[in-house]
Amino acid sequence: MSDVLKAVFDFVIARASPAPDPKTVFQGYRSASVLPKDNDYTLITLSALSRRGTNYNQLAVDAEGNTCETFLQEYVVNVDFCHYDQDISLRRANSLALLGRGAAAVDFFAARGFGFLFADDTLYLPFEGDDRQFVQRLRVALHLDRQEGVTLPADYFTRAKIQGIKNIDVAFPPD
Repeated sequence: MSDVLKAVFDFVIARASPAPDPKTVFQGYRSASVLPKDNDYTLITLSALSRRGTNYNQLAVDAEGNTCETFLQEYVVNVDFCHYDQDISLRRANSLALLGRGAAAVDFFAARGFGFLFADDTLYLPFEGDDRQFVQRLRVALHLDRQEGVTLPADYFTRAKIQGIKNIDVAFPPD
C-alpha cells in the first residue's frame, strides 16, 4: 500500500465513527473475491493525481553535492463505506466529511508528511451486491498534497585558478 493510502487507512481507522474493523478496509481496484460476504467493508482508492504550480528548484548544493527539484502533487483519495445498514455507512462517511473541514484532519495528515486540503461532500452510491440485495455505499473524496521531487548530483567546482586579469583590448586587439 502506498504511503498516501496508508495515511488515509490510518485516518479511517482512527477517525471514522463507528470505526470499521481494520480487517475490512481494503485498497480499491482489487479482486472483488476478497471482499467480505456480509458487505461490511471500506474501500480506499487513489482516484486522481494532479500537479499544482510549477517546479521549485533548490539551487544551493547540499553537503553531498546534490540539488533538488520538486513540485506540488495533489492526491484525491476516495473512501467508500459499504454496508447493508445505510445509517452505519452514512455515519462513517459523514464523520470523515466533517473532520475533513477542520483542523483535526490537517493535524493528522501533517504528522504523516501530507497537507490536507479538504473533503468533498458525501455521495450516495448504492449498488446491487452478489446476493441481489442493495448495498448502501457512501463515498467521501479526501484531497491531500505533498511536495514530490528528485535529487540530482550537481555539477560544480570547488576551486578556480585565475591566470591574471588583462584588458580585453590588450589581450585581443581589434583588427
